[in-house]
Amino acid sequence: MPRTFLVDTCTVINFAAAARLDLLEAVLEGRGRWTESAADEINRAADHWPALWTASVAGWLGEPIAPDREGDTDAVFRLQRQLGGTRREPRKHLAEAEAIHLVLCYPEFSGAIFLTDDRSAADLAYKRGVKIWTSADVLSAAYRDGHIGCPAAYGVLLDMEQAGRGVHVPVDHELVCP
Repeated sequence: MPRTFLVDTCTVINFAAAARLDLLEAVLEGRGRWTESAADEINRAADHWPALWTASVAGWLGEPIAPDREGDTDAVFRLQRQLGGTRREPRKHLAEAEAIHLVLCYPEFSGAIFLTDDRSAADLAYKRGVKIWTSADVLSAAYRDGHIGCPAAYGVLLDMEQAGRGVHVPVDHELVCP
């Protein structure tokens, strides 16, 4: 069974900022999922990044998921606090915390890859044993699968950086498209 990807808001916005949501969709191949909080964040960000409307409307991330079992609210809040969220800012880091919680606690998401460029969320998830992919990993997969050439895949990362998205850009394009 192909792996599921739980997608964080920041990474979707990165691909929108580079006008390459098509690459993200192609790499996910129908295996991408998002939480209700991520969907809400993406919908709010669409005013600034209009390309996000395609992610929201196209349906290629499936129906948004909300952890809804007994104890989920407290468990998600604990993760959210570890990421810097507070009761005063109830939405801060909520999407990341929900995604990490789903991978850790829901059998149907066991082994899923958490797709994020949020360094604190990636670090917390990694320490909990969750496999992480960043935008650079997606672009590497896009190159490997023939969706984009080299050094164009690296150029997409540079476009994200140019848009002020704070992505990690390796020093050499061969680390993205060997």
